[in-house]
Amino acid sequence: MASPASCASWLLVLDPETDTATWSEGIYRISGRDPSLPALNRKQTGQFYTPESAERLERVVAEVLRAGTQYELDVQIARPDGTTRWGRLRGEVGRDALGRVTHLRGTLQDITEWKRAEETLRESEEKFHRVFRDAGVGMVMVSTDGRFLAANTSIL
Repeated sequence: MASPASCASWLLVLDPETDTATWSEGIYRISGRDPSLPALNRKQTGQFYTPESAERLERVVAEVLRAGTQYELDVQIARPDGTTRWGRLRGEVGRDALGRVTHLRGTLQDITEWKRAEETLRESEEKFHRVFRDAGVGMVMVSTDGRFLAANTSIL
């Protein structure tokens, strides 16, 4: 399983003054969008992300522009073909000589495989806990030093 740090990362820049964005080639690839088309701007975010991710991102961007802070956010990308990918956005504001925020710059990492592996692990853990809890025979979990950690109701 690839960790988020090992996933490809691509540059994006947003100018809040003109609401224009610049994407690297990799962002077009992750998003499944035609690189001959202009990058989507902030107002068009709903076309790039699922509704939930677009809403969370808009709140984060508004706060980052207001406070001038860094950001990190996992988002679900809505591709034109109907599929989705997961991305991790990380970035910061850029400032002019007077300290005013002039742009946001950051990276988008494709973390889809990492998210899928995380979901598979979560489902496996849930299945184990259900089997343990609902087993018709008594079961206990014991630590390596002999302490009882858990028991199901059938043990009684």
